[in-house]
Amino acid sequence: MNRCLVVTFTLFASAIFLRAQQQPKVLAPHKPVGRPLPVSLKWNSPTVPQSSKGGFWMIDADSRASIYLRNALSVAPLTVTPILYLSNGKSFTLSNVTLEPSGTAVVSINDELGKQDVAPWATLSGYVEVQYKWPWPALCATVTTGDAVHSIVFTSFLTDTSAAGSETPSAKRSGPNIIEGLWWKHEPGVEGFVAVSNTLERPEVVKLQVSDRHGNVLGEHGITISPHGTKLLNLEELRDVSAPDGGVRITYTGPENAVIVNGGLKDESTGYSATMHFGEVPDSSAPVVDHGYSELGLMTGEADPMLSFPPEAMFTPYSVVRNISDGPASVTPTLWWMEAGSARSARLRPLYLSPHQSANLNVPSLLASAGLKNFNGSLNLILDFHGKQHGLLMASGSVDKRGTYVFEVLPEGISKSISKSLGYWSTGNGDDTMVTLWNPADEAQDFVFTLYFSGGHYALPIHLDPRATRMFNVSEVIHNQIPDRDGNVIPPSVREGSADISGSRGEDEQILVALGAGVYNVRKATCVFYCIYCNGAQPPFAVSEEPFATKVSGQTQEHFIVTFHGGSKIDETNSSDWTSSDHTVATVAAGLVNGVAAGNVTIKASNPNVNQYFRVCGDPPDCSDCPAGVLGQADGTVGPYQVEPIATDSQGPAQCTQQGYAGWVRNVTNQVQQVDGSAYNVPNLVAADQIVVGGTNQLGITGTQTGQYATTGDGSFPDTYYVCSAACPGSGETDAIQNWTVAGIPLLHVNGVVYKCTSIAIDGKSN
Repeated sequence: MNRCLVVTFTLFASAIFLRAQQQPKVLAPHKPVGRPLPVSLKWNSPTVPQSSKGGFWMIDADSRASIYLRNALSVAPLTVTPILYLSNGKSFTLSNVTLEPSGTAVVSINDELGKQDVAPWATLSGYVEVQYKWPWPALCATVTTGDAVHSIVFTSFLTDTSAAGSETPSAKRSGPNIIEGLWWKHEPGVEGFVAVSNTLERPEVVKLQVSDRHGNVLGEHGITISPHGTKLLNLEELRDVSAPDGGVRITYTGPENAVIVNGGLKDESTGYSATMHFGEVPDSSAPVVDHGYSELGLMTGEADPMLSFPPEAMFTPYSVVRNISDGPASVTPTLWWMEAGSARSARLRPLYLSPHQSANLNVPSLLASAGLKNFNGSLNLILDFHGKQHGLLMASGSVDKRGTYVFEVLPEGISKSISKSLGYWSTGNGDDTMVTLWNPADEAQDFVFTLYFSGGHYALPIHLDPRATRMFNVSEVIHNQIPDRDGNVIPPSVREGSADISGSRGEDEQILVALGAGVYNVRKATCVFYCIYCNGAQPPFAVSEEPFATKVSGQTQEHFIVTFHGGSKIDETNSSDWTSSDHTVATVAAGLVNGVAAGNVTIKASNPNVNQYFRVCGDPPDCSDCPAGVLGQADGTVGPYQVEPIATDSQGPAQCTQQGYAGWVRNVTNQVQQVDGSAYNVPNLVAADQIVVGGTNQLGITGTQTGQYATTGDGSFPDTYYVCSAACPGSGETDAIQNWTVAGIPLLHVNGVVYKCTSIAIDGKSN
């Protein structure tokens, strides 16, 4: 069979409704949003090499493996280079793939190896690396391995491992690294495997231990993995064991994240397959938390006719959990379903887990306890976890009575966030994509589900009542051909793409929603999920003028411009909190700085309602892992006097002395003035300037003219400054600021200059 992150289907419930125990009211977020700005490709950080690794794959005469790539950038294309590592460490660098903004691409591993003169029917395995260049991680990548003959499919994710990423193999822990996994047996014929990949340039020794649900050891393995190699271990212990579920522990001493672990469960005789889930063991000092997880779209009984399953297909939902921490934990399940257009629920007894204990929640028994024994349809299982943070592993889904159709559900952490993204959807070759949305709040919320495809996008408005679930399939949206708010439709010829869900007021609006999606194919009896990730702002964060200066009784307007990981920029000035380090020097409100007295001051802007972009894929996806809040600051000076231009003699192109360089020059008369604008009539004061080129130096400016000057009796002095660049003539522009000191005291800058290339020289525009 096959496995999939499944979606919710409409419920027609005849079950007895049990009122859940009284729970605290959950409110929807009501937070201010910022103002979207025009697209700009200037960033606060430089372009650097990025890398994502993982994605275990297998091929043989029956199996095919593919890499699914999604460009997380909505404003620019992204060119990536996939690299295949075989189990012996040998690598093949594949051709570059250019992804359009928010675009997707599918790379066939079988076909690419065939281009390398590797037989497409060979039995091979390994992992994937994808390299590209961007200022921050900007790629979502998933690898699938499918065997259509036996109706088996497995999915694995790639993780950011670049130095600029949030997770890097360069960091080291004290003591060994421990990764825990969860296995379960749907029926006695299920077998299991674990694939361990070494991303280092040296061999790595790994220990693997298999245990039952109570932690009793069933078997141990010691392996040495060659550089960039992969070892595939068949878990013989599971073949004859009577235990229904248990754990796997992987231990190694190398750098953190240097070892990648994937695994699967299968029974080729029935077509059953499912993915084993793994997670890093929480540190002993990890806090105890209360956190909710959603398992959306669990099917029970007869399948919805709209899904075109065989009439005899009867589904049974399952949910398995494991406490991988060293402390006790509890899991309290709540069932949610739709009845007559309204959400209904039943809260059930908690399950207590000892350290490293696993358990099958026996969902049919939960349904019977809730009066839903004969229920046919789809429902959501919500797990309220109390225990150490990141201490729970989960697996869930629905299986038909023959074990052929397995719809695996990827549990998702329930938390407030800004928008979320779906890495891939498909409606081609018998596929369809089901999407499930659940509103965990006790208030209605409005969303926009945006489907991206090659050459366009389509915005689908979504209204969800309190605790309500909505399910739809993408093929239905395409078939309806209803124009969106901008008049867009998805052409019938479109067969794949990606998607985002955001608040109706913009991508930076805080929302509370659970998202599930799966690509299913009834003919092939397969269902596949792709990465769902949390969107957010991209550090570093800064205010618009840094450093800044103003005069006593003067004002300067700061802006807090936040760049989101998709590349869009939003002015969060009015939606952020502003503070001054010294109110006796300057005050600030909505970014407007008011000079009070001479001195130095730091102005800060903070917005707790915007999550930072943390990682593209997680297991499970959990936006609570993304750091909350963004902070920017600017150091500035309130000066006792100021420099202002009182005459401009000339400005324009200049001939640089360097061969092939172009330049721009300005001759001006400046004056030192008091804060009221009158001349500071003191001769022989030393005025010095400095030209600060912007962080994005698109012109490659290498030469500037600055200096120091003595004032005359009326405080005036002449100034000549210019810049030179080897990049002109060409395209692009560079910002620069001219800052002044008088008698060593920093003053308000007088000139902001934008330099642009023309056909013969540099143009400068002063302000």
